[in-house]
Amino acid sequence: MKRVFCYCLAVLAVVALTPYAFADTVSGTGADTWQDWNQANLDVTLGVPYWNNLSFDYGGSSPANIGNYLTNSGEFAGSTAGPGYMRYWGSSTGGAADPNFYLTSSGSSQSTLEIQIAGFAGSNTFGWYNVATPTVLNPIFSDPTGSGQTATFTPSANYGFYFATPDGTFYTQSSLNTVVSGFTSDAGNQQFALFEGAGDSYWLGMEDTPLNGGSDADYNDMIVEVSPATSVSPVPEPGILLLLGLGLIGGAGVRRKFSE
Repeated sequence: MKRVFCYCLAVLAVVALTPYAFADTVSGTGADTWQDWNQANLDVTLGVPYWNNLSFDYGGSSPANIGNYLTNSGEFAGSTAGPGYMRYWGSSTGGAADPNFYLTSSGSSQSTLEIQIAGFAGSNTFGWYNVATPTVLNPIFSDPTGSGQTATFTPSANYGFYFATPDGTFYTQSSLNTVVSGFTSDAGNQQFALFEGAGDSYWLGMEDTPLNGGSDADYNDMIVEVSPATSVSPVPEPGILLLLGLGLIGGAGVRRKFSE
């Protein structure tokens, strides 16, 4: 009986300390999938994939797009900040993700602001929205905020990300995009680049200027990593505490009975 009692306590401890599960998936109306890209073609065949363009941030002729950041090449050569090569979400021809892509959540996530290279860095806001109510915006990073900042968020079952800038608010469902700086429309132009990270993580690169308004399309204006929120609660839930208490009482009774 003592062995059974100890085993029950061990099971309860495992249940109480199990991290949250996470495995978000990408959905949309197009035929997009995770696509490979040729790292050697960065800054050689510009525009393929769609986020592979020269950046205005270093004089307008520099290899400093999100692909360069991820692979520590171009202006980022010698850095170890980027995680390395990873696939992107888009079309097989190198085109942008379809104008209605979103994610399906299975738990809490942790977002890390990796870098910002943007004139609007002090004004941009990054957050998530419920696909069913896209006008309700839930901020994750409201600038000014520096690189290395982290935040945990728990989105709705079906959610997307938004990027609010002085030039407008841009959604992963880009059919919802609006602009405010004199441009007629930016609906359908994808301002996000989504990359598949290690494990269950993914990376987002964002463009804070409308693509129909002279944007350099380097997708490095804000780069964010999203990963599972695996922090473990130090205090078991009330139900766990109750079961643990009952186990202790039962165990004490068993010990008393066999000691008589």
